[in-house]
Parts: sequence; structure tokens; C-alpha cells
Amino acid sequence: MIAFKESIRKAGFYHQTGQSLERSWIAPPDPTVEISFPLQFAKTGFSRWQKGAGFAREEYSSLGIELVTAGNVSYTFKGRTYTVEAGSAFLKLPGHGHRYETGPAGFLHKRFINMHGANLQVLVDMTGLSDTPVIHCGNIRGFVQYQREVMALVSTREAQFSIKLAAIMYRLLLQCSLWSSAEKWPLGLREAVNFMNQNVKEVLSVESMAKVAKVSVPSLFRAFQQQFGVSPQKYFRGIKMHLAADMLKHSTMSIKSIAYELGYENPFAFSTQFRKTIGNAPRYFRKHMLPDYIQPESKS
Repeated sequence: MIAFKESIRKAGFYHQTGQSLERSWIAPPDPTVEISFPLQFAKTGFSRWQKGAGFAREEYSSLGIELVTAGNVSYTFKGRTYTVEAGSAFLKLPGHGHRYETGPAGFLHKRFINMHGANLQVLVDMTGLSDTPVIHCGNIRGFVQYQREVMALVSTREAQFSIKLAAIMYRLLLQCSLWSSAEKWPLGLREAVNFMNQNVKEVLSVESMAKVAKVSVPSLFRAFQQQFGVSPQKYFRGIKMHLAADMLKHSTMSIKSIAYELGYENPFAFSTQFRKTIGNAPRYFRKHMLPDYIQPESKS
């Protein structure tokens, strides 16, 4: 794990904070392939930032796809600042500078995949992403699947793995194009999701979510079922458990303290929900540092 303050000197971070972490895996050399591809995998990883952390770059030659998984980020592109919430991604586009920092929620958890190549700009233009700084993915599981495929190839380094990595980059680029052209979320849905992310440590009623979204409770239920296939409460529990998983991995807080921090007065109820959502008990999850904790919640 790379301490955030160490990364600042290497990569242009600002606002030092020892609480923030960044971990990445770069593309290893492939001795079985002697050519370079028009589009290539560069690196992947995840970040956990606290309040005050940020990054700035004057110009970028690669494409970075940064998916927000918890909290939010303030992303400035071409002079305009966007607040990007969980379930959406901001694109660090080639040929442009950018700046991003922890958003109003006061924390940011994200996953990222970067790619480069001689034909990158042409492909970005062809897929309609050249002026698209933010895309709304709806949920994080689709992106995570791409990251798992990449990590498996980087770890095993099977013969001609760089060819397979390049193929994944093409697929991901096309998927981003589909996400960017998808229909807008139903009325009130974005407001409700933003409200959840900004109050992830609170106990929220469906009525309060509907009030913020300025829709009726039945309309809010229909919107969440249409977009995510789950109720507003189940979606909010998923946000909480995702944050709990990161806290278990990257902090020394006790399970009881994490439960209280996320609005659970009963640690046993928290552990039960964590097992139901993640698939393992909090203590087991922390002991084994399981990497792939993003799983759909059980229907039961």
C-alpha cells in the first residue's frame, strides 16, 4: 500500500493527509509479444481519500476512467466543476488538464483503469467521449468486472496477456460510450442517490429520500426498481456496506465503532447485514483482506 503523502511527490497530489491511500498495478512487460497496440492497458487500482485530498495535472496523454464507489468528488474540466457521485465515473481525457478533489461528502473511494496508445485520441473521438467528462454507470458491478479481468491477467501473466488486456480496453471504451449515451435517470433519482451519499453515516427514511427528490414514495420506489432493480432502502444499505468494507480494510477501527459510525446502534445487526450483502462476516473479511467485496445483495 502506498501512503498518500509519499505519492504526492511522485504524481502531483496536493493537500497532504496521512489518512488517504492509493494503490495501483501497472502493465508489466509481455515477453511473448513484440508489437505495441493502438490501444493498451496502462494501470488499474483503487483510492481512498479523506477530506482535503486532491490531484491536479496540466495536460494528460492517456485516458483515465475513475469510478466513484463511495462519497463523491469535485472534478474540474475545461473550467467547469462537476460533483460526481457514487455509481458515476469521471473521465481524465487525453489532451486536456484536470483537477479533482474530495467532494462535499468529505471522503472519496474510487476505482480506476487507465489506458493509452497511438490511436487513443482517434478512438475517444469515434466513441463520442472526447467532450464527455462524466458518465453515469448506474451501479459499480459492471466496471468492477472489467477490473477483475484486468487484475487476473496482470497477476497470472499468461502467454500473450497484453493482447487480451488490449481487447478488454476496447470493450471498456465501447461500454463507456454506451453509458454516456444512456437515457437520463428517472425524475428525482439522482437527487435521492446524492442525498444518500452525502448522509451515508445517518439513518434515512424513505420519506426523507422522497422529500429531497421531490417525488412521492411510490414514485421513488418505481424509479429505483427501474434503474437498479432494488428498493431505495436496499440501495442505501449497499452504499453503507461498501463503505464498511473499505473501513475494515483500511482502518484500525473496531467493528463496533464502524457499526456506530454507519448508523447501526446494534453491532450484531450491522454484522448480519454485512454478511448478507458482502457474503462474509466483518471479522472474517478483515482477517483475510478479501479484495473483491462488491457483490449484489441477496434477494432474501
